[in-house]
Amino acid sequence: MENHPIGWVEKNTGISKETLRKWEERYGFPKPSRDRKGNRFYLMDQIALIARVGHLTNQGVPVSRAINAILTGDRGGNVPSVSGAFPEKALKAVSGSDAEALKESMLEELRLNGLASLVVDSLPGLNESVGGKWANGELSLYQEHLYTEVVQQVLRQAIPSVNSGLPLFALLATPPGESHALGILMVQSLCAVGEKRTISLGSQVPIADLSKAVEELNPFALGLSFSSSYPKRSIGKFLAELRDRIRPSTEIWIGGLGAQRASNLPSGIKRFRSISDFDGYLKETRSSLG
Repeated sequence: MENHPIGWVEKNTGISKETLRKWEERYGFPKPSRDRKGNRFYLMDQIALIARVGHLTNQGVPVSRAINAILTGDRGGNVPSVSGAFPEKALKAVSGSDAEALKESMLEELRLNGLASLVVDSLPGLNESVGGKWANGELSLYQEHLYTEVVQQVLRQAIPSVNSGLPLFALLATPPGESHALGILMVQSLCAVGEKRTISLGSQVPIADLSKAVEELNPFALGLSFSSSYPKRSIGKFLAELRDRIRPSTEIWIGGLGAQRASNLPSGIKRFRSISDFDGYLKETRSSLG
């Protein structure tokens, strides 16, 4: 079976190298093999377990309990249920590894209810359900990746163009070590529907580049997404340094499961608990910011 280095595992699960090393030291999980230089390598079966532990911690399960649940075969609770024609079709497509059927179901939902409804009303529950099935072993790692890739493709194609002459509303990114970018794409979708111009800088953007982009492009806000696999203690420190490096008038937004659990945040940080929370904020700003 193929071995993968720790950097590959970080990129494909969103769980940082630092977190993986801490789990190994504290809980004896995972147990990578090592080459002659001491570099860690992981088999795909173990990577799938790592990803499932990561999902359970995303849902607020303590790490030790999540690891025990996965290793003992305890599925860690019920998978969040979804109902309705679209999510049921989407889940069936993911379970069948049918990317085209998944894409068709999403495009149909777009035609019927629009992009904002897809992002605010449908995707959050579907994301959680897919993640739960993945954590419970009902979906393989590649099926979860297939789902994420198709969702990102559809959203990118569906985002309407916004007048380039409008003021820049927000720069969107994830910090170094954070590879999950679906959240910022969902935010970008809502902003475009609301005719707010945004620029996505993508994932794992160094702090120096974030501050330089803010200085040169002068957005109203800088939005960042943190998954729960991002080291909790690092979030406050990262944001404090970022806040010091950019002008006070630029808002800093944070979202994602990692952001929800972060503590000791510096002043001047606006935290959104959900995409619905952000949608409400966006509607409030439409009249005041134009």
